[in-house]
Amino acid sequence: MGNTAKLLAKLGPKVARIPMGEKRAAAGLPQAQKTMRTVRRAMELSTVGGVEPLTRVHGSQTQSMDYDAMTPQDIAAALGFIRDPLARELFCLTRWPGYAERDNRETRVLLLRRVMDEGQRRTDEHITAWLSEMMGGDCGRAVAERWPVKLDRYPRIVDMCMRHMDGSGLPDVRKIAKALAISERAYHKSWRRVVEWVHDDFSRMVLTAEQQFKRAAAAER
Repeated sequence: MGNTAKLLAKLGPKVARIPMGEKRAAAGLPQAQKTMRTVRRAMELSTVGGVEPLTRVHGSQTQSMDYDAMTPQDIAAALGFIRDPLARELFCLTRWPGYAERDNRETRVLLLRRVMDEGQRRTDEHITAWLSEMMGGDCGRAVAERWPVKLDRYPRIVDMCMRHMDGSGLPDVRKIAKALAISERAYHKSWRRVVEWVHDDFSRMVLTAEQQFKRAAAAER
């Protein structure tokens, strides 16, 4: 179990969910002004000189974080400083033992909305390029980047990618095709680029959230 998982495990599976959305500001979490200032300063820092974010430097001595000394309140407060509420939810689902047992329908719908917005953006670009081609332009790239319009596949893609956020990557093609109820040929022809984009996007969200969580957690001690 990694350091992040060890910290989140302290919260236990029955702790109330971290609120999602800018207006749901971590009710019940430590909000002391001093703590807020400290964590905000930490969120502005990045790794310096190869020192990992959960390491504190005092003069010429480098001291590692004492994870055992952190309280559930420290950890919950650090979670509250993950900037993107949706990324925070996805991070908790993938790193917090027991968190996935709660009702995650809202998170699933918001992730699906994010994916569909990207698909719509690509469709709009294709339409614009097509109109440009009518006037003598080139729409080749826009056609290549356009996603399929079969909407019932996208919830399956989101669900599968949510299940594979453990850092091990996507499963093999046969398992992906089965999960999407398509042939391996159809996957390679039409859906591979969609699946890989969604998985990469979700992975970046989790990684960014984890980095922000670690910096905030380090500032708590």
